[in-house]
Formats: sequence, C-alpha cells, structure tokens
Amino acid sequence: LYLGNDQSTPNAVPVDDDLLRRYAGSYELQDGEIFEIEPGDGILLVNSTLSTIKLLPESKAKFFVEGANADTYSFQEDSNGNVNGVTRHLSLYGYSKDAFTWARRLNK
Repeated sequence: LYLGNDQSTPNAVPVDDDLLRRYAGSYELQDGEIFEIEPGDGILLVNSTLSTIKLLPESKAKFFVEGANADTYSFQEDSNGNVNGVTRHLSLYGYSKDAFTWARRLNK
C-alpha cells in the first residue's frame, strides 16, 4: 500500500522556557558523535560539527526540524523525571527507509 509522502507541516506550539532549558545539554550518539542542544527563543538549537538546526515544538516532548517537517526529536525522561536522552527520527529524503537513532544525555 502506497500512502505517498506526507507533506503536511506540523503546527508549532508554545512551550515554557523552563522546559527548553531542561532539554539543553550535551548528547552522545552510539557512534560517539556528540552534539549540543541549546534553548532559543521558543525553540531548541542543535549544534553539531556539521551544522546548526532549529527544532520547533510540536508538543512538550516532541520537536520537528524546521524545513524538514518529517524529521523529529523526541525527548525521554527516566523514572525520576530527569531527561536522559533523545530519539531522532530522520526521514532520509531520497532513500526508502527512515532512520531512528538514540542519543544519551551526558550532563544533567
């Protein structure tokens, strides 16, 4: 069954600045790559060795990449409510599959 490409744009929702600060920090992928997430003006900024991208809030825990709406970052918390990682869903435009990667948070 072919559903086609979902071209809909998610709606950015307002989130509290305290929430954005909770997600800020250093994250490490399984291959050892480290990237930084910083709070911006109602958004999050992901800084890596390759680029800086803007994440717009779709909900309190899920953010989408500006300009690549199918790409998302979903934050996870441990049983104590501490942010311990983020799952990236990258659509890999031009390829036939999606990629999911998990990054653990290095600092709390």
